[in-house]
Amino acid sequence: MIMNNKTLTIVIPSYNHKNYIRTSILNAMQLIDIADIVVIDDASDDGTLDILTKESYPGVNIIIKKNNKGLLHSHRLWQQFVQTEYVYLIASDDEIIVDEFRKAYNKLLALKDIDVAIFGGVNFLKEYEWPIYGKKHERFFMLSEKEKKIEIFTNHPSPLLAQSTIFRTSVLSEIDAFDGKVKFDDYPIYIKLILNNSKYKLLFDNDVSIVRYRHHFDNTYKKYNKMFDMFEEVYLYYCQDIKVQTESIALIWWLYIFRSLRDKNWNAFFNILSKGKLSYMKYIYTFFIRRLP
Repeated sequence: MIMNNKTLTIVIPSYNHKNYIRTSILNAMQLIDIADIVVIDDASDDGTLDILTKESYPGVNIIIKKNNKGLLHSHRLWQQFVQTEYVYLIASDDEIIVDEFRKAYNKLLALKDIDVAIFGGVNFLKEYEWPIYGKKHERFFMLSEKEKKIEIFTNHPSPLLAQSTIFRTSVLSEIDAFDGKVKFDDYPIYIKLILNNSKYKLLFDNDVSIVRYRHHFDNTYKKYNKMFDMFEEVYLYYCQDIKVQTESIALIWWLYIFRSLRDKNWNAFFNILSKGKLSYMKYIYTFFIRRLP
């Protein structure tokens, strides 16, 4: 248990990121005056452990698991001892933008009643950078509470990332954020928050970018078969309105049909095509309309 007067904990779950973990920790350490820092390594076997055990990171709490138990286990582990009012979760291959993070956290503290603060960030792949969030996100968070509860399924702004969000720690426990019911990591958290929007106060502020989110050539989002299955699983589990559920699955089906066609990924195309239903046909107009400028 960490006992002090800080109000924020930065949690860095780690697994096989030897090329990035050092930078991730050193960036976080620049905020050690305002935050506790916890690194939880999931039994890395690529040399990450040498960096964590043989190098010095003063003030950083490093927990090394003996066996690989997955990201979900790491999240449940920190929930057992983190007692600060707020928590920030960042993968060990991503980087905090220190000055902007400090500005964002001060803004959150000044507002006092905010439970979840979603800030901006920057995608990066080698030397290329582009914003994580844009107009579709700004539009979504301007919707009414009722509209959000529908569109978080049918027209959600992708991505929504924990790395760009500072949470009130108690909220993640209350919504059972890491229930492990589906394979997605972040998306279900925001579904639960939106469905409980009347209980929790959310802030979306894209003017402050707090994280650099690393892309890899093997990122899961490029695996169209897997992505369709993951979205379908989310909609079947969390969406109780059958009409909204059907529309959500149909629209994501069309999305990955056209993406696999665009990329000439025929294995993915025929696999996803085989999962289609006749009822999905009527949603093609909606699919194209939503992609107009």
